[in-house]
Amino acid sequence: MSTIVDLKLRHDIKRSIRKSKSATKISMAQIKGDNKVSQELISKKFGSTLKRKLKQSYESSNLKKAFNNYIDLDVLEFEFPILINGAVSSDEERADASYWSPYLLAATARETGYIPSKFHYIDGDQGMWASTREKAGKKKGKLDAPNVWKKMKNSRNDKNEITEQLQVISHSRGSAFGVAYMESLSNEIKSLAAKEGLSFAYDENHIIEYSVNLGPHQSNSITYPKNLTRNINISHYKDYLSGDDAKGNVINIHSNALDDSGDKILEHGNDTYTIELEGVLKILENSHKSKTDQIINYYKYLDTKNYGKSKIKSGSSHLLKS
Repeated sequence: MSTIVDLKLRHDIKRSIRKSKSATKISMAQIKGDNKVSQELISKKFGSTLKRKLKQSYESSNLKKAFNNYIDLDVLEFEFPILINGAVSSDEERADASYWSPYLLAATARETGYIPSKFHYIDGDQGMWASTREKAGKKKGKLDAPNVWKKMKNSRNDKNEITEQLQVISHSRGSAFGVAYMESLSNEIKSLAAKEGLSFAYDENHIIEYSVNLGPHQSNSITYPKNLTRNINISHYKDYLSGDDAKGNVINIHSNALDDSGDKILEHGNDTYTIELEGVLKILENSHKSKTDQIINYYKYLDTKNYGKSKIKSGSSHLLKS
């Protein structure tokens, strides 16, 4: 297990890389002496977040030539965060980027540091009822765990501890699927780590760093397990397909931040959550202060801007903001 200092250092690295436009250039200057940069060196010297930023920067055409001489791109292949779709309009949208709004994907990339082509897409449209989808999520989590664990093992610190955490974004039907998927995936990864004698640079109950669940369908049937994952559910007042009554370890946000549609169904689309998702991700990825307080203040700002009145409550129905 890591100390609080370890975790603070990890988040400081993430924050400083995002804030400094020259961070990648500085990092490249430090490692320029090697013709090829090994996975071990990148992990130990710069941490998993820098790998994401180096990969993202490489995708910019004006940097490709400079990076080709020094970076072995195979070591930069990560497929997180995990995006779980809801009801699809065609089979082509299952576990595919085409389900998601390109604006939402771009916002997710900006805040997490990953590129959309490397997101890990999961099909959560596995039945009409929440219980059916949860069963499917549990099965899929166990099935995916070996491959996810293989990628997580590429991210270790100088104590040989796993530093990578997972982030999950779900929509609609995908939220019920996702709650079981996350629990199953985490439990299986803990089991795989124990078998290999490896530990984590954080509490093992925090393998899923956070989840943001947009327009959770049949939310009254969803209960989040007690662990260190920060689960945020966001529903819209004008969306009759989702709700703010999930239970357990979750913050339920009922928002009218988007109040420009007369059609109730239109406010269920994942594209209608883009602005809110980006604001929440910014807090989850960067803030050292109380994230719950920051989210409440963010929605107070949105309410002032849009003359709205959002409601935020815990999974035990304790009202945090009215």
